[in-house]
Amino acid sequence: MNLNDPFGRLQQRDAAGYAALRDRLVAAGVDSAAAARQVMADARRNVLTFSAVVLVGAALLLVLLPKLAPITLSLALMLLAFAANALIKGRRYLQRFIAEECLKKPKR
Repeated sequence: MNLNDPFGRLQQRDAAGYAALRDRLVAAGVDSAAAARQVMADARRNVLTFSAVVLVGAALLLVLLPKLAPITLSLALMLLAFAANALIKGRRYLQRFIAEECLKKPKR
């Protein structure tokens, strides 16, 4: 029994998230390690673009409405943390996909 997850809820949520991503990748035709790595690179680029938009938006709001600085900075930090978490989890799922689905397939 794991004391951090005594009922296995986090493990079940993690397995469901991976299964959903695996199904989407298979439906999209991603069947090689190179294609999965390209998906990983695209996701990283998208998260960096999102982060840049959040930072520019926060800076603009700080200039226009300095009284709302605590709210603006809190929301910007929350959005950046959400994006970083999504990137980390997605990367972990993609590495698992490469190991389980792409590298196990026999080459024809």
